[in-house]
Parts: sequence; C-alpha cells; structure tokens
Amino acid sequence: MQNIFYSWYDKAKINKHNYIIFKNFFSLCYDFTCKNGFKISYLKTFKDIKFKKTCNGFNVSFKLIGFNKKDLKYFLKLESFFYKKNLLKKSKKNIIMEKITIDFKLYIRSF
Repeated sequence: MQNIFYSWYDKAKINKHNYIIFKNFFSLCYDFTCKNGFKISYLKTFKDIKFKKTCNGFNVSFKLIGFNKKDLKYFLKLESFFYKKNLLKKSKKNIIMEKITIDFKLYIRSF
C-alpha cells in the first residue's frame, strides 16, 4: 500500500500544504477498494492524477485504464461510489475492444 501511495504522490506533484487532502483522497480510494473485495492492485490503474487548488477545495482529475470486464466492474463501482459521495463532477468512458479508459473529474471540499 505504501509503495502505491508514494507512486501516486510523486506523479501528482502535491506540495506539502496539500498533502493532507491528497492523503485523504488516497485513503478514500483504498478503503473503497478493500471494502468492496477488489484487489489492491487496482490502485495501480490510476493514471495522470492531477490536483488543482480552488478557493474552497480541490479539483481532482485522473484516468483509470483497464483491459477486461473485471476492470470495468471496478471502474463503474468506483464511479457510483464517487457519485453517491457527491464528489463526481464528470466522467467520460472510452471503451475500445482491448482497452477501457475512464476519465474522472472530482471536486473535494477542504476540511
């Protein structure tokens, strides 16, 4: 888990002031993955993670890339989870024969 967290952190280029919100976002995704019986390796499917500070929170964007029905099931459940938590601003699905890509845009309020 720690290796995945630090790979996310390095890719997202978060400064020290935004570390807590980033850690909370990672924990939210980690908890969702574990509680729903998915493999931790799904956290490695998150690509191009970007955080942008707004006046009252953060815009978060990222891609999920998968290759089979199990991946798609995880992606759709995660999308539903974000929607129910009122975090989802927008999602765009692109499913081509061998590759599944979903772009997410979320808004997370500062705590």
